[in-house]
Amino acid sequence: MFIISFLLIIAPLTLFIHELGHSIGALLVRSEKIELFIGVGRRLLRLPLGRMSIHIHALFMLGGYTASERNPYYSKAEQIIISLFGPLLNGLLGILGALLLSYSHSRILLIFILFNLWLCIINLIPYRIGTRHSDGYLVLKTITARNSKNESI
Repeated sequence: MFIISFLLIIAPLTLFIHELGHSIGALLVRSEKIELFIGVGRRLLRLPLGRMSIHIHALFMLGGYTASERNPYYSKAEQIIISLFGPLLNGLLGILGALLLSYSHSRILLIFILFNLWLCIINLIPYRIGTRHSDGYLVLKTITARNSKNESI
């Protein structure tokens, strides 16, 4: 039962929170279009919300990403804001959850806290594996990149 709870509730919710953080960062820098994707496979749901739309796919526990657009393109500082808001929202919820844990000794809450903190930390570490990369990698790439308007995050 625990594994099912993790796969169907905790992992998708934590991934959604992470991608929502990127979306909040994109909203703060006045993105014109934001698309939040959760999962892979066949699309189950598309929820339009003004400048933002949320896409939920069949295997919703297997990752996600957020894409945003704006003209003129983002400055380096704005790219960093968008990149960092995902892991920072996970970290914030992990810390808030830890404060709640003192009132509730729920195993599910503990796993939610740990997964949020893990997602925060692992995404702040700069790494790239094939075409997949962390938010920390994007921040490092943005900081070290020469000024170019065609670079995307």
